[in-house]
Amino acid sequence: MTYVPRLLTLTFASVAALTLTTGCAVKKNQAGHIEFRLDDAELLGKVVQTFRMPDGSEARLRVLNGRYSIKLQKQLTVIPIDNAAQAEVKSVHQVGNRALVLVAKSTAQCGYQSQLIAIQDLEALSWDFGDCFHAPEVRTYPDSATFDIRQDNGSTTRFTYQDGKLMRGSFQGTPPGAPPAGAAPVPAGAPRYVPGLPSGAVTGDKPVGSRATPATPVKTAPVTEPKPVTTPAKTTSAPRSAPAPAKALDFPTQEQKPVRIILDK
Repeated sequence: MTYVPRLLTLTFASVAALTLTTGCAVKKNQAGHIEFRLDDAELLGKVVQTFRMPDGSEARLRVLNGRYSIKLQKQLTVIPIDNAAQAEVKSVHQVGNRALVLVAKSTAQCGYQSQLIAIQDLEALSWDFGDCFHAPEVRTYPDSATFDIRQDNGSTTRFTYQDGKLMRGSFQGTPPGAPPAGAAPVPAGAPRYVPGLPSGAVTGDKPVGSRATPATPVKTAPVTEPKPVTTPAKTTSAPRSAPAPAKALDFPTQEQKPVRIILDK
């Protein structure tokens, strides 16, 4: 009987430690004090996706009672995914000084909508966008990202993310000043680029590394000195001007206001 309380104490301590490490979320109250709260979605919910952030840390998309959320395991913080009957993380990229997480979600009234989350330190900015019918064409670059939603009538709505801002613009036809597709990151598993032969190299039918056959000497006729030829003086032409730079995006844009989420440690 004397060992039962000790055993129970160890059990409660183990459960408490497990709860603090896996089943809690951290938040500051209005007085600025740190509070540890039980993360019900971690303890009772279902993990839909596990993915990696750009810094290598783990994150999880969970659902509990029809409500989705993302938990950053490194910070023990939770980002809500609102207005979603279904949700899926589509991509994660480092763009500038923020990690961009793109979530696709849908409801009974809206078949496809995107939620873009830009995370930096203790702050997350979140935007909802989409037309409920078309998935965006995503292109990411070191310091920006574009999300093009093409309509059936040939028009396109472009959302451009840069420096913590999301701009929206619409245009007809091909995007003016659109960056080339080759500027996007090379997808995983794509064939590696093989450089060509150096300048001046001679190609032949023999494979590289095979021994070359000595060339047969050819007899040449004696060279006669050519007569001087008088040519008219060349006219000096004006130097060619450099090509004009590519035209920048000139369609009107409007900033989309984000929802700001504080990720307190």
